[in-house]
Amino acid sequence: MRQFFWIVFSCLALVSPRAFALDEVSECYKNMTKKEQKRDCLTLEVKQVQSQYNSVLELVLAKARMFDRANKKRQTAKDIQEANRLFNLYLKNECAFRSQLKGAEDGETEVLLACRINLMRLRKNVLENEYLNPE
Repeated sequence: MRQFFWIVFSCLALVSPRAFALDEVSECYKNMTKKEQKRDCLTLEVKQVQSQYNSVLELVLAKARMFDRANKKRQTAKDIQEANRLFNLYLKNECAFRSQLKGAEDGETEVLLACRINLMRLRKNVLENEYLNPE
């Protein structure tokens, strides 16, 4: 019964918000008429990807806590929280570096936002594939 609940919860948490957010982001890029609007679309996409990333992270944390309870430990959930803290630090510094390096040509804010989108998507995919997909 627990596994069934976990599967249903995972599917609902990951699929429901995505469909609407993807349409909104796609529409923004599709309707973009000026280069200045790119920043608005990137900002919208960052919010969407951050939301998806947070949902996946919560599922991974829930799974880690279940593992800790089953094994009478507390370290697994702490480890994923620390890994996430370090990832956020890497994300901040790497994207700041990229935006400074490329900012003069491409627009500093756009580079920063695109970097955040790409790195969060990468991390989200790793979390999903490593910890949430059935073996």
